[in-house]
Amino acid sequence: MVDEAAAFMGIGRVAIAHEYSLNDLNICDYSNGRNINGLSFALDGEAEYRFVSGNRYKVSTGDVVFLPSNTAYTVAVNGTYRHFTVNFTLNDSIVGSCLECNEMIILHPRNEKRFRSLFSDVSEIWRLKRGAYEMRAVGAVYELVAAFIEELDFVRLSASLSYRRLVPAREYIDASYSEEMTLSSLARLCNMSETNFRRRFLEVFGETPFAYRDRLRILYAKDYLLGGYYTVTETAEKCGFTDVSYFCRFFKKHTGLTPKEFSLL
Repeated sequence: MVDEAAAFMGIGRVAIAHEYSLNDLNICDYSNGRNINGLSFALDGEAEYRFVSGNRYKVSTGDVVFLPSNTAYTVAVNGTYRHFTVNFTLNDSIVGSCLECNEMIILHPRNEKRFRSLFSDVSEIWRLKRGAYEMRAVGAVYELVAAFIEELDFVRLSASLSYRRLVPAREYIDASYSEEMTLSSLARLCNMSETNFRRRFLEVFGETPFAYRDRLRILYAKDYLLGGYYTVTETAEKCGFTDVSYFCRFFKKHTGLTPKEFSLL
């Protein structure tokens, strides 16, 4: 019965909860993999998490980070990076599925003070180690994890809603990449202001609307050139360029090759 209850509850035990600083003397090396889940809150400074996969993630003051067990990485800092860290075991459960990720989750919460307080509370419980502190620490971590999942759900919902609102503009760019378009005309398709549209597009798709359009132009230009049916001039026209010289400069900037060099590959 106890095991079933623990599995349902999700969090098994807290291993450590404290404030810690990384610098040239105190480094963080999990290159052989960590064996426990962790949550941290960046109090001051900046750190770069460098995973063995090659991925790198920047964490700055006010960010909250979840690191699942069995991930392998090192942390690089410039100066001093001060942060709260809480390590805990996590059973297979609804909680675990909510936090599922490949390497890490980084959030910048709407209410930094709330998370600062939650991390401070569990760290203080662990530091004082007064009667039944392990149980009280687990309870504090539940509150912390619940707040994190709530924030994560908000971010995911916001991204989903933003995606749906941006679909008209993205579909228009997909169909009309070779035509002239303006930021205002794209924003109107989504009933958004230009500033909000550009910011949301960047957040959801990882690039600006015109960077997305330019990437499509390059992809189609490559297809036309490699197909061997179109000249450089014809390819430029089909991709929306009236000036062939500009197209050649544009193509080389994005590929490192001139259109003619690329067509000979």
